Amino acid sequence: MPAVNTRRIKKDQVISNVCEYFELSKKELLSSYRGKEVTEARSIIAYILHKKFRLSSTKTGKAINRDHSTVLYFCKKIEGFIEVDKNYKKLINNLI
Repeated sequence: MPAVNTRRIKKDQVISNVCEYFELSKKELLSSYRGKEVTEARSIIAYILHKKFRLSSTKTGKAINRDHSTVLYFCKKIEGFIEVDKNYKKLINNLI
């Protein structure tokens, strides 16, 4: 039996959960579209994968078709939201 990559399963599950919450398709999420909801969804995924699952910014960026520096920007943005709104932290924990 082949070894199961649990990080990949978690990554795929997070992407699915966030897409479902924001009512987006994975295609929309990975597109170049920069609308508010799509960008927020990408930001949350980047934060969860990089900060919670400790995926490198490069690997996180590849998962959402973005550069590693964008991942770092997204993480900083989400951390700011969490400081201002404690319900935002609950939302993120529910999406994991």
